[in-house]
Amino acid sequence: MDKSLESVLGFISVLPGAFSAYRYEAIRAEKGVGPLPEYFKSLTTSTRDLGPFKGNMYLAEDRILCFELLARRGRNWTMHYVKDAIAHTDVPETLVDLIKQRRRWLNGSFFAGLFAISNFGRVWKESGHSLSRKIVLTLQFIYLGVQNLLSWFLLSNVFLTFYYVLTLTLYNQYPALLAIVLGIYLAIVGGIVVFALGNRPEKRTAAFYSFSYVFMGLVMLVVTTISIYGLVADISVTDPRDDLATCSVSNFELVGGVVTAIGLVFASAFIHGEFSVLLSTIQYYFMLPTFVNTLGIYAYSNLHDLSWGTKGPAKVAQGNGNLKEVVAQQKRIEAEKQRTAKEKEDVDNSFRAFRSALLLFWLVTNAVWMYCMTYFVSSSCYLKFISYVVAILNIVRFLGSAVFLCFRIARRLGTCGVARSGSAGRNYQAHLPAEWQAHYKRTSNATTETTTGNGQQTYIVNMSDLSSPAATNYKHMEETS
Repeated sequence: MDKSLESVLGFISVLPGAFSAYRYEAIRAEKGVGPLPEYFKSLTTSTRDLGPFKGNMYLAEDRILCFELLARRGRNWTMHYVKDAIAHTDVPETLVDLIKQRRRWLNGSFFAGLFAISNFGRVWKESGHSLSRKIVLTLQFIYLGVQNLLSWFLLSNVFLTFYYVLTLTLYNQYPALLAIVLGIYLAIVGGIVVFALGNRPEKRTAAFYSFSYVFMGLVMLVVTTISIYGLVADISVTDPRDDLATCSVSNFELVGGVVTAIGLVFASAFIHGEFSVLLSTIQYYFMLPTFVNTLGIYAYSNLHDLSWGTKGPAKVAQGNGNLKEVVAQQKRIEAEKQRTAKEKEDVDNSFRAFRSALLLFWLVTNAVWMYCMTYFVSSSCYLKFISYVVAILNIVRFLGSAVFLCFRIARRLGTCGVARSGSAGRNYQAHLPAEWQAHYKRTSNATTETTTGNGQQTYIVNMSDLSSPAATNYKHMEETS
């Protein structure tokens, strides 16, 4: 749903390097400036110069590349999703490996998202997009900003959902059970913070993470089951805290909340032919608290840890000479080591201070939000608010997904203003090297799509096409108008 929506709007927030193909003309540097130099900035700039914000931001260098391509001065490049493309990648096989991997992804995506949103003005001031495209992109970035804000408070909102659903169900008949479940849940969250700050995920800490994963997953399934059963059976419950003002919730709103939260996801999967979603729904909901709590807390607790971009000390050349020269050289080596160690310690301390400040701010803001919601807002008002937020976001995503399929069908039929895509595709293939043209004939499932915008022709190539040796030799793609 997300990729389809973003493809329709023209900007995909992240194009994974292993799954994407770019026009070289779109990303190449001009006089040392362009998307490609920004993509490699973490390799060409020291960690000290990058700082903690950009250091984490460039963990998601593919996201930076996408924004730089969109906002490139005087150009109007767009990005698009090719549904038929097939690619393979390695996946984490254990929970510990997943935690390590997602640490980089979550930190990189958060800071890269902030960078893109805060620099969106470049799209209006510098890029060559049309006025209508800029308006559409503005709406998209507002949507992305709302998503970032919601993700910031995701930790507290998951707990509040558990708290309200379980309170409405257990408070009157099983208050002790309610207190035990919520107490264990909060203890697990606190334990995750302690383990994330003091230990790396490994076999010795795997037992705790496994227990938290199972417990929170079971609570999630129970809460989901209670919610669906209460809707189907039309069970009426009231907030035991009768001193708070309540919000009326109609049957239409109840049904609409479930349909938009779950039904639209299944509907989108159905129209896209992704029926495997039906087989992975239970697993997804079981893992959801782990994605939010364990992975999120570990990521924010390790903002000082960069997987790449660190620069080692420069090697000192070894030479031959007399004893005096050897002693002098050894002293220079030791002095260089001490200087490098001091610089590394200073950088590490600054990164850890940044980590501690941001982690504290994140935890405090989520705690304040939980306090305000639990003491000043009734369960009906909070759950109604959350349902409307989820409904609006899912409706937008579903509409984008449906429009994407309509455009895709229209391109294949040569209608809706994209009739030239077929001839453009043939023109594109006619300019390919002979070896690649032969590869097209041999590969029946190869797919190439073209998108025309403001005088520029953008080609999106199925990843299976890149398996040909000719793809590695192909350096230039002729631009057609």
